[in-house]
Amino acid sequence: MGLSVIEPEGDHCFDALTWTAEPFRHRGIATALKRVAVCEAKDAGYIALWAPGDDASEIFSMGLGLTAD
Repeated sequence: MGLSVIEPEGDHCFDALTWTAEPFRHRGIATALKRVAVCEAKDAGYIALWAPGDDASEIFSMGLGLTAD
């Protein structure tokens, strides 16, 4: 169905991947997966998440409550 990967890097983490299979796209699954991954990273004590990407990725991240640089 899909996956979201956040890799630790010291006290920060890197948003490595969020992916959903074609038949499951545009149903909120990627958002749910990313929300869980971000919450787990926060609960683990990471203080920042680096999430590179294009404008669509930035809008997606901001929708999860993350700030963009």
